[in-house]
Amino acid sequence: MTERYPPTCPSCCSDIRHLTIKGLCPFCGSDLPINNKSPAIFSDRTIYRIYIEEFDPKDVLHIKTISNVTNENFLHSRKLAEHIPFKIFEGIAYHILGIVEKLGQSTIKYRIEPPFLWTREDTEGVIMSY
Repeated sequence: MTERYPPTCPSCCSDIRHLTIKGLCPFCGSDLPINNKSPAIFSDRTIYRIYIEEFDPKDVLHIKTISNVTNENFLHSRKLAEHIPFKIFEGIAYHILGIVEKLGQSTIKYRIEPPFLWTREDTEGVIMSY
């Protein structure tokens, strides 16, 4: 069974979505009730890293995609092509899935370490924001 915590802390009413660590509220430290119906991807705490292997600095779609993922401006994103391969993002599974979906809409070549096997179907219909 996987563990999922409520969206708000029952003690202090703080928004704790995606902030819980070992079943404790990060704001008040109280224990949180567990809902074991969450998709397994949300319990994967492995740190994944995405590296860009190849992209075309003359392709506007590529640069916009890199810019969107890194939250950098267009010129900075284009300049990253000088440093290939480079790490574009590091995070846990459900964050990585969002980045992979953005990169998948382009022809940018990337790799993920360690190997990333999750897909959209693994979220079991849970709405994810990135």
